[in-house]
Amino acid sequence: MIQNTNLLEPNFQEFLKNGENFLSEGYFLKALENYERALELEKKKENPPSDLAKILATINKKLGRFKESLFYFEKCSQNKANESRIEKLRLLNNICEVQAKLARYDEANKTLESCKELLITIGNEFGAEKCQFERIKIQRNEALLYGEKGDYKEALQLLDDLVDLVKQSNDIAFQRELAKILLSRSQIYIKFSRLVESRDDVEKCLSIVRNCMNSYPLLMVGALHTLAILDRFAGREIEVENNLQRAIEIGKEYLGEDHIEIARLYKHFGIIYLDKRELNQSLKMIETSYEIYLDKLGEEHPLTISVYNNLGEFYADKAEYAKAEEIMKRA
Repeated sequence: MIQNTNLLEPNFQEFLKNGENFLSEGYFLKALENYERALELEKKKENPPSDLAKILATINKKLGRFKESLFYFEKCSQNKANESRIEKLRLLNNICEVQAKLARYDEANKTLESCKELLITIGNEFGAEKCQFERIKIQRNEALLYGEKGDYKEALQLLDDLVDLVKQSNDIAFQRELAKILLSRSQIYIKFSRLVESRDDVEKCLSIVRNCMNSYPLLMVGALHTLAILDRFAGREIEVENNLQRAIEIGKEYLGEDHIEIARLYKHFGIIYLDKRELNQSLKMIETSYEIYLDKLGEEHPLTISVYNNLGEFYADKAEYAKAEEIMKRA
């Protein structure tokens, strides 16, 4: 809840209330629009109150707007008044995750080490139980970093340990973490062609999020996409397209049309259309995917480079070798 809003104009409070309502229903894009309108009214977009900055940072992270998310999380870190060690650890965990998503690996590793050091301090002072949830998030971030850098064996070991730890709790926050961990492990199992285990994990993830999808739209989109990948390996073409289409519908409704998960889905559709020789549709999907990645992550990010290479492969497949060569040189 936003505090200290007395003496402010009613429109400001109306936007805040709308933002809270949309956020509680899982409509992150609409929530963000209302919070940003509130800030515009007060001319505080570049220097928001710390409580609102945390909300904006979290929403932008869910929307895949990692540059904006990092901006607001760093604004939070500059305001150290009344900040407990636990709050600081939570903030650092979030910053680490966003840095990893932006492929700023050196910064993310430094932040991760700061998290571990602070965790030890808190554990020594208050006991390990005080920060068990943050310990889990630190280990998940460490697995994320290994995965982003392609060290899948290390990532898988960390995720295996986390599943064993987290599945013992029925607490809703721990169950949400379990769904994230299972989805991550499912995606890494695919790298090792362990497809049965991958499907088992993604089905367990879906069983957690399916009945409260408005709270977990990002997880639902990711899980449906992973199912589509598994169905493609199994040659289930109808299920592939159904799961991709359903993921796009959910993503657009809750996350907006320019979310990076939507970009992943467009890229997958582009490859499918290319295989089916529906070249105009394939090019449209791949180009849209590239535009989203370029906007959200920048041209140097591995995901942007990957989909740009797909454009080169597309033109090579059409025997337009000059265009393909130009793209490959730039990549």
